[in-house]
Amino acid sequence: MVTYEGTVAGFTADTQVLVLELGDKREEVAATLAAKGISVVQEGQSLAVELQCEDQYDDIRDAAVEAGARLRRMSPRRRQLAEIFRADR
Repeated sequence: MVTYEGTVAGFTADTQVLVLELGDKREEVAATLAAKGISVVQEGQSLAVELQCEDQYDDIRDAAVEAGARLRRMSPRRRQLAEIFRADR
């Protein structure tokens, strides 16, 4: 039985979660974003932010600057194929 059909690229598309890799001051950036009403989860050395609109990119950048944090990378989280296989169990 076929449950899903499509290209691999379609299954591994970007999500609405933005992953921030910061060199330091993660707690300060997270606190600033939370104060602006932006949902943030710390995941190891990174922060995961669930985007609600495009304007939040500016808020995220501004929070990093205000905290004096070194923003190493900001990229959307991609879905993993393993998620599809786990969901079918």
